[in-house]
Amino acid sequence: MATITVSSTSQLLSALSSAKGGDTILLSPGSYGGVKFNNLSYDSMVTIKSADSDNPAVFSGVGIDNTSHLRIDDVKVASPSNGSSTSKLVSITDSNHVEFLNSEVHGKIDNTYDGHYGIYTKDSNDLVLSGNYVHDVKIGFVINGADRLTVSENYVNDTGSDGLKFIGVHNFLIENNTHGGTFHPQPGAHLDFMQFQGSSPASGSSDGVIRGNVFLAESHANVQGIFLADTTYDNILIEQNIISTGMLNAIKVGTYGTNITTINNTVVNIPDTVHKASKVGGGDISYGNFFASYKQEVGSNFQSDTDDYAQFFKGDIKLGMTLEDLRPVEGSASEQYGANERLSELLDGSSDVTEPSSPQPIPPEDSPAEPLPSNPELTEPDDSDQTNADQLDGAAFSMLKTQSISGSSDVIEVAHDSELSLETGTIALSFNADSVSGRKGLLSKDASYYAGGGNHLAAYIENGTLVVRFQDGSGDEIARIKGIKANQDYDLQIAFGDNEVAVWLDGQQVHSADFSMNLAENVEYLQIGALGWGSETGEAGYNTVFDGEISNVAIVEGKWTPVQMQQLMKGSEVRLEEPVTEPEEPATEPEAPVAEPEAPVAEPEAPVAELEEAVTPADTGAKTVFEVGEIEFTGKKNSIANLDHDQALELEEGTIAFTVNADDLWSTQGLLSKDASGYDGGDHLSIYLKGAELILRFQDAETGEDAYLAYQNFDADKDYDVRTWFGNGEIGLAVNGELVATEDFDFELSGNQQNLQLGGLGWASSNGGGEVTKAFNGTMSDVTIWDQSMPIETFDLLM
Repeated sequence: MATITVSSTSQLLSALSSAKGGDTILLSPGSYGGVKFNNLSYDSMVTIKSADSDNPAVFSGVGIDNTSHLRIDDVKVASPSNGSSTSKLVSITDSNHVEFLNSEVHGKIDNTYDGHYGIYTKDSNDLVLSGNYVHDVKIGFVINGADRLTVSENYVNDTGSDGLKFIGVHNFLIENNTHGGTFHPQPGAHLDFMQFQGSSPASGSSDGVIRGNVFLAESHANVQGIFLADTTYDNILIEQNIISTGMLNAIKVGTYGTNITTINNTVVNIPDTVHKASKVGGGDISYGNFFASYKQEVGSNFQSDTDDYAQFFKGDIKLGMTLEDLRPVEGSASEQYGANERLSELLDGSSDVTEPSSPQPIPPEDSPAEPLPSNPELTEPDDSDQTNADQLDGAAFSMLKTQSISGSSDVIEVAHDSELSLETGTIALSFNADSVSGRKGLLSKDASYYAGGGNHLAAYIENGTLVVRFQDGSGDEIARIKGIKANQDYDLQIAFGDNEVAVWLDGQQVHSADFSMNLAENVEYLQIGALGWGSETGEAGYNTVFDGEISNVAIVEGKWTPVQMQQLMKGSEVRLEEPVTEPEEPATEPEAPVAEPEAPVAEPEAPVAELEEAVTPADTGAKTVFEVGEIEFTGKKNSIANLDHDQALELEEGTIAFTVNADDLWSTQGLLSKDASGYDGGDHLSIYLKGAELILRFQDAETGEDAYLAYQNFDADKDYDVRTWFGNGEIGLAVNGELVATEDFDFELSGNQQNLQLGGLGWASSNGGGEVTKAFNGTMSDVTIWDQSMPIETFDLLM
């Protein structure tokens, strides 16, 4: 896997002729003209990437034909001309395993928009088009004939016509793409944010997901949103999309099709523009959508009259609106219906948007501090390697052998057993995929949609992404972990309980969320190596078979950490009443050596004391305006300290410090906030844990901007000293006495009259309200707030 740096087109083509799979070719800054990457074939990805992201390599056009395993990343494609109505700036034809990523693509910037397709593909498979900015073209994307396609995280704007167009695509994921809402149409042009079309059933599309995409009309209201017409569509999920338009067809599936699901989308009609309604229409299953027509509930969707928008949204629904205008009014239908998961992620970063599958339920646990079930039989591990055995004592289900799966006959399908009716549980398995293309099932306890009361679970691989879908009785929580590779071992662990779900991969937590899933009433078959999500409730049946090996499958009651599951697999004793001791024992032996450095550390005490006398809080003018000792939090809302606002906390500058020790790192947990919904009532501050990451969010009400500071790799059951300061145009964060980050940002609490929350967050409350969420499970101590900004150097002298 060589890395080669080139500085000219001839050097680039020469490097490609001798490259091997895994090689990277770095492009020095400069212009490379129009380049055709034709008739190249590698056994794994060869990457072409700019050497300097701040000064990317520039092409006037990129053509890829009859090529496999090529990735182009972080370049600029800028045409010096306007081009014809069908010219292509980036063209990918008759190729496979091609990725075009994180690049800017545009025509000549001269207010002419009747030429060029930005990114065009035809008859190509295993494509990934992600993270690109496409603008000043006639149409942003045209995808014509593709199997195993991912189009994600792209931003399109300033187009003469459609944003994204799809013809004959299969096994696709179209996720989190945005059109900026500005069009420059020719007279009579037909405008769509995202259009699927075809001239015959053979050019229809199937087996795909359209999720998390956003279109808010900026320049024209006569733009259809997500429109599927003219041909046949099968097995497509459309969810968590956000559309504002003046047209009736905001999300529309027409013509013919089967198994089309439209759920949890937000659609608003721009009043007094084109139509009086904008709808979610068509499909077999539709629920959880918020759209505009007449004020009435229709089935499991909610329809609003446009005259009533003020009851549902805090902002103005108009041409040129922003996502902030869609913040729900507390207690209204907009909190219950629509794409709130996606909206929350975009506005607050408080939710993970992930992939679709069959999710599962989560039960409450009475004692979160004691998450492990008692397994007294595991006290005597035998001399044999127990992981080679077929059964695991104390598990509700286990299959520890290695199962090779290459067809339907290799799938393990097990009828429901009462031992699998778990209110809290942990599922672990190891896998190695021969291929990560398409969709391949790992494990499921699922049935069609929410049959049998819902509470389903499915885990699978889709085009190099690991997906875990939890379902309760009416909704989904989906985790998506990218970068899964073929022929590589992975350890997957899934846990549910106490109204939360979590996913670990190779011992690292990669997803967590507040979600109530419970397997107590789930009577579905268990499949290993396939998905049963198309079966009738309680019946056998599966599809989407895995290709590779699955081993070390274990399902146990209670929430277990990866370390604890490893001990269980090895036959170690693990008890509910006692913490796991194996990781802690090494800490007892070094106590004496660890104590030895304390003497040298203590020697500087005298000089430090002298500095304390020289630089005291009185000297700097710093006064303590809030102080509290140790508080224990249980992870329940009733343990959150929700304190009325004190005028002493209206600070132009300040420093906040505390020590925190988390009992677990599930989901999002609030530590300290002076916050409310949106930007109501001045600048806001929230400090919280999101899994193993500490995050500080500062909000500037005047500009509507947010700033984030973060510290990663928190561990449970460990003390961390957290210090942050603000004022004089700067914010900063230090952890354990070490500077983490500073940023130029205008923030102060002088106009903030929100409650002070410890052990939770008030970011969803009304201005001055006391609503709390995201309860912390652990201990906070020595919480202190000073009225001066004291960066780490000064602060250390005061402690």
